[in-house]
Amino acid sequence: MRELNETLIKEKCIDHYIIKKKVIVNNNTLYIYSINIAQLSHIRTMTMYNKLNCYLKNYEVPIEQKVITKFFNEMSFIILKYGLEKKDIDEGSKEEIKDPRIVKDISELLNGIPFIHLYVRKYIPKDQFKTDPIFKRRFEKTNYIYFDIIFQEESIKTYKKRVYKTIQYLVKDSKKKKNIIFCFQEIYPLIDFLETIQKFKNLVVLDPKINNEHKIDDTLYKVLFFKSNNILITKKCSFLFHRMYHDHDIFLKFFNHQKQNGEIDRNINQNIKYYSKELNLYLYNIHGHLYCDKRIKTIFEEKFIPYFRKNVDKNIIVVGDFNFQMKKETKEYIENRLKEENIMVEFYPNPFSLKKINYDGIITRLC
Repeated sequence: MRELNETLIKEKCIDHYIIKKKVIVNNNTLYIYSINIAQLSHIRTMTMYNKLNCYLKNYEVPIEQKVITKFFNEMSFIILKYGLEKKDIDEGSKEEIKDPRIVKDISELLNGIPFIHLYVRKYIPKDQFKTDPIFKRRFEKTNYIYFDIIFQEESIKTYKKRVYKTIQYLVKDSKKKKNIIFCFQEIYPLIDFLETIQKFKNLVVLDPKINNEHKIDDTLYKVLFFKSNNILITKKCSFLFHRMYHDHDIFLKFFNHQKQNGEIDRNINQNIKYYSKELNLYLYNIHGHLYCDKRIKTIFEEKFIPYFRKNVDKNIIVVGDFNFQMKKETKEYIENRLKEENIMVEFYPNPFSLKKINYDGIITRLC
């Protein structure tokens, strides 16, 4: 698996290690793969998080952080200059700005660095992110309207090429095996991913299923085609899985960062629970919200371990991009605690983590 990971990372197809795990469930051998294929890649500002972001971390980013910080600090003057603080914008949506006067002012603020899209967005701080006080100080005067910019954007053709190469390697790696389960995360655009999947005849898309027989409401349409999605795909698999909807499931609540009022920071297709009756198995496909040491320890002690104890008669597999940002001692603590409970865990560091390491992983408790 190491060679496969190194090849795909070198070819800039993925920016997470692929997880591969052989498990025996009810005397049946399953092969679980977890694959994060970075969504349509672009270099962009993430103003509300006070950072510059590039989904494919191994792309060169020719933009100095000090230029972006200056942009974050001074963009409010341009918003107020053109009355953009009066715009009626819903949180989570965006509106592209093409006014040449505004584009010119932004270009000058960025010292002439070229960009392809300029958006205005809105975010009202709720004191849930470390960056909220910084954001509030900068944008309270603009009614929390701010700019986000896309500097470089990957083409659909390049994205589909990345997907095809990744799937091609996975199919080859699993060539002589049966009961293969592929858990994909961060898939966007979904439609282009599904078009690419159709080229591989042995692959079956279990979730989400999109066809002309299903009517899709506006909300689901936006989630499926304008948001990041997790996908469940099988190959030569003898077992059925159906999706479960549980508002109070402890894993889904935690990884979605569900708030007290029920709102979540992930869309409904980013953390998903499935059940296989034949295997008596709960399978979770995870693309989590970022959590750090203390919160991770607390959730395992107070929620996750009691959940495993309560569901002792069920097989449980939790796999995916956990987004656990952990120190070495936290990682070792969790591994030892789960071992005491006869729960197996493997953590995989993000290959592009710098000072603080983020982990993907797989947790299995088989009865």
